[in-house]
Amino acid sequence: MNLAKEWLNQLMTLGGVATKNNFYSHTAKSPGGIFCSTLNQFKKMIKDEFIRPLPTITRTRNKRQETFYCITSKGANYIGRKDELKARDPKSPNNVMHESMKFDIALSFLRNFKDYDISFKYDLSINGLRPDIVVYIEDRYKGLKYHFLVEIERKKTIEKVYKEKILKYEEALKTDLKQFGLRPETKVLVIYADVKFDAFLRPAEYIKFPYIASEVTLMEKRVKKIAEMCADLPDRYRFIPFSSFEHLREPIWLTPRKTRVALI
Repeated sequence: MNLAKEWLNQLMTLGGVATKNNFYSHTAKSPGGIFCSTLNQFKKMIKDEFIRPLPTITRTRNKRQETFYCITSKGANYIGRKDELKARDPKSPNNVMHESMKFDIALSFLRNFKDYDISFKYDLSINGLRPDIVVYIEDRYKGLKYHFLVEIERKKTIEKVYKEKILKYEEALKTDLKQFGLRPETKVLVIYADVKFDAFLRPAEYIKFPYIASEVTLMEKRVKKIAEMCADLPDRYRFIPFSSFEHLREPIWLTPRKTRVALI
């Protein structure tokens, strides 16, 4: 599969919208190479009318980070998925950083679990609770299915994460998840970032900024404290700092029992 088809397929599976920043080269070894292939490929796809930029709602400070692109009818037809193209015209998001983080996580699932079939929902309501992402993963050979509810929490304090999200999950999940198309073993993935952390930065860029190492360490400590707060809750929660989003398949997920596990 050529790169244009691979990226268009990923873009379609993401929901048809993402930024250049989301499609950075995760295999680049240095900060200077992160966006070389990205900028070239986006330029080609725009020229071929496979994608187009969405008008921005707020003032754009950095076009690469804050301009979202959507797949066009021509792009969807090129990959044989025109029937999946949403009829409504997508809009540029208001909360640009949060939306960018959301697509970072979703695209990381696609990149890390290439041997699985993956789909996403962003509008599922579970007794009034709306996860940022619902991830559906299926082993295409064994037929095993895994469901994850993703919460991206960019908060000033971890107490807010616990009170405003986790306790709400505990209340909302006192139900039969099958009625929402979810497995009983569905896990809740809490991905935390401090409000001062620049989530637009790519992992290979962290070395450019000395203060980032301290911020990552701080987030890791806070994630451990959030897990400790959940020690008496059911073992359905998994925690990581947002800075680890490239490594979703690895055994980095902290449980309320203070162990590190893989998702699958």
